[in-house]
Amino acid sequence: CDLLDKNGFESRVLNTGVERELNKKFSLEDYFRKYEVKVAAIELHWYVHSCNAVETARLVKESSGAKVVMGGYTASFFDLEIMKSFSFVDAVIRGEGEIPVLEYMKAHSGERYDEVPNLTYRHGDGIARSGRRWVADRETLDCLNYSNLSLLESRTKYLETCMNAPCGSYTTIPKKVEKLFYLCTGRGCNANCSYCGGSAYSALTITSRDSPSFRSEDKVVEEMKELHDSGVTTFFFDYDPHPMSGEYY
Repeated sequence: CDLLDKNGFESRVLNTGVERELNKKFSLEDYFRKYEVKVAAIELHWYVHSCNAVETARLVKESSGAKVVMGGYTASFFDLEIMKSFSFVDAVIRGEGEIPVLEYMKAHSGERYDEVPNLTYRHGDGIARSGRRWVADRETLDCLNYSNLSLLESRTKYLETCMNAPCGSYTTIPKKVEKLFYLCTGRGCNANCSYCGGSAYSALTITSRDSPSFRSEDKVVEEMKELHDSGVTTFFFDYDPHPMSGEYY
């Protein structure tokens, strides 16, 4: 969202669960009419979110006519099935999405999508896949900004509720954890744990990532300072440490 905003595409992040927590009468349809949304990017990362993600996509298309783009691990792996099953989904971004989303927006006005990396899209009466692939390296990860909370709707409520829910599973700290933020420090893994959907094999199969990438230590610390100034009090480092990461942490 921050990358799009910096490149001239007015963007917002909306969490529908948080909005309904604040307002039981929250209407996604009214929200999209209010802002005259042209493109909606919907996350379908873990498969347990499939029903809600697809229903949200249908509501968006019916209420606004906006282009609907889906992404995340599950959307990436099942891109063709999603596109064939649900006519209201216009495209799926397979794998890592920052530059592909930006390129999609640049191509959107002319609807020339064949050069957009990682993209599965509608082409005439059929479905096409772009031959270009993109995976973020360390330099690109350092250029991304995860601390621009001004683009997040209802950010105070989001930090207090949505991000706090699973924390009891991860910590034995006796004090209450407040305003938790999952901070990105890298991507990928060297391990193939049988229970993990984000293993090295999964990353290679779904995103074409063949090795982990860490963000620079300076960039992570800089972002922590900015987030702290925005009200974040607790950080969760949302990246499984692989065997070579001890020195980094």
